[in-house]
Amino acid sequence: MSQILQLTPFVLCSSLDAQIEFYCDRLGFTCTFKQDKYAFLRPESVAIRLLECPPRTDGLPLGDD
Repeated sequence: MSQILQLTPFVLCSSLDAQIEFYCDRLGFTCTFKQDKYAFLRPESVAIRLLECPPRTDGLPLGDD
């Protein structure tokens, strides 16, 4: 059986720069890659992927279909 070495979930956000600032300044992550509306952040052995999405017009949270 294969062993999972890393999971990197996508986190949807409405402001990529604000989320990068939060994760880096408050939680100690480092932004290792950023392009357009996508960023890859990691503190050490874990990582997350931020994806900026346009705000919804129906008031529901991002990713809630």
